[in-house]
Amino acid sequence: MNLPNRLSIARIALIPVFVILFFMPWMTTTIFAFLTFVVASITDMLDGKIARKYNLQTQVGSFLDTIADKMLVAVVLISVTVRYVLFSREFTGDINNNFLAWFSAYFIWFMLLICTITIVCREFLISGLKMIAATKKVNIDADKLGRYKMVFQVVSLFVFLMGFCFIYFAPLTAAIHFLIAILCLLAATIITIISAVMYLIKYRHVFKEIPKEQQREQSDNNDTAQPQTHTQEIQQETIDLNTSPKNISEVD
Repeated sequence: MNLPNRLSIARIALIPVFVILFFMPWMTTTIFAFLTFVVASITDMLDGKIARKYNLQTQVGSFLDTIADKMLVAVVLISVTVRYVLFSREFTGDINNNFLAWFSAYFIWFMLLICTITIVCREFLISGLKMIAATKKVNIDADKLGRYKMVFQVVSLFVFLMGFCFIYFAPLTAAIHFLIAILCLLAATIITIISAVMYLIKYRHVFKEIPKEQQREQSDNNDTAQPQTHTQEIQQETIDLNTSPKNISEVD
């Protein structure tokens, strides 16, 4: 196993470590969870660069890198949503007397849920599309919008995790971080929806079902085409031997 694949596996292994640290009710463990996410993100940058630089790109590596990225973003996003919803009181304070706390507690809470559901459902949808396309031998290429989406998602998660680090000693700073993070996540969600629609329009032919009779005809045609091709090759070789200027008698 080459180094990029090991980095991808290490990124997957860091996911449960992040979850355990993130849901412990102490500031130190929250900071360590943030650092775990930073390390995992660095491995994401390194594995691709190393694979391209030293020509270590493989199908297994591409699969591991894609799975590791999706698992990391999905798990961290769901973890942030759950903690924000369950433990929002730890940074909102008295929401009846503080408009900023009220705004953070309800608006960001609602938008975070909507964005998380949209992003996770999009990943399932595109993964299903790629599975169907693979059965029909159709290659689905990555688009540029997917890269922009990933950038906004990672930046949003970075800012969210920094906000959770601030809630223990600077609730107002944490609320500002959450507001910035939700704006980045909204941008990522909009790009996610546009990207999903473009995928579905571009590869809509993948969903067309081929009738069973037509599949049988294609299979029969392929079976009959192979013997004919083999016979034609034999005939061509015979013709080449008969017309070649260097036949057996001339060599003798």
